[in-house]
Amino acid sequence: MSSRDPIRTALHYIEAHLTDEIGFVDVARAVAFSPFHFHRLYQAATGESITCYIRKRRLDEAAAQLIKTERRILDIAVTYRFESQASFTKAFRRMYGEAPGAYRRKGVHVSMTDGQMQHAAPVAHGIRREPQMVELPERLMVGLEYIGKNQNGEIPALWAAFNRRTGEVRHRVAVQQAIGLCGSVENPKEECEFRYAAGVFVDRADELPAGMVARKVPAGLYAVFTHEAGPEALGRSYEYIWGTWVPGSSYQPAGAHDYELYDERFDAASPTWVMEIHIPVRPRG
Repeated sequence: MSSRDPIRTALHYIEAHLTDEIGFVDVARAVAFSPFHFHRLYQAATGESITCYIRKRRLDEAAAQLIKTERRILDIAVTYRFESQASFTKAFRRMYGEAPGAYRRKGVHVSMTDGQMQHAAPVAHGIRREPQMVELPERLMVGLEYIGKNQNGEIPALWAAFNRRTGEVRHRVAVQQAIGLCGSVENPKEECEFRYAAGVFVDRADELPAGMVARKVPAGLYAVFTHEAGPEALGRSYEYIWGTWVPGSSYQPAGAHDYELYDERFDAASPTWVMEIHIPVRPRG
């Protein structure tokens, strides 16, 4: 099992701990990634979350137990980490279309996760060039922050709110630059929860406007990707970075953040966005 294939390493770890109390944080640690970065990598490579995959595998193994053994449904449910027979039945019905008892009476098990160990092939993408590897100093930013999953356009709304208040920020440097800093949440409750700050660089943050935050952007080595396509292709650029470049490169993510840099090349009204995506990395050890 190669350390250059963190997805396969993660899947093997999950297989070995299906009946243990594990979650996405444990899986990320098993492959030496931050939960924040590994969620992005896994989602891009497979099209689903780690939590979703773990639940599917547990349900599949539980379904096999229903057919192969005479164990009580409740015992099988508890073995595969369901809190009650009711919660197991609800999840089982959602995946298999019928209750566990009805499935057992049919006497035939059809696996819903066969082939899952062969993770998805790289998806199409918008970025087609290798990143620049750049050493950057520590910097400071000030802006508005959001914590969540961006399920209802919260990040575009955050930028709209910040753009209306940009003039309130004191001690700004690099006037033609703005930054979208994306990072992990300490002790996340959900796999896809993250922290995002829309702001600008400053040389000091001793006079914060009301409701704004100051965040350090750590020094280090960054892989800098240039996105030169429409906004609708931005998701494909991230899919390429996390689903293709990161697993196949000689670097791995470092730290628990990354960021988008918008400078004089960026025009929100243009059909083609030009912006940079900065991923902190370190050589694979």
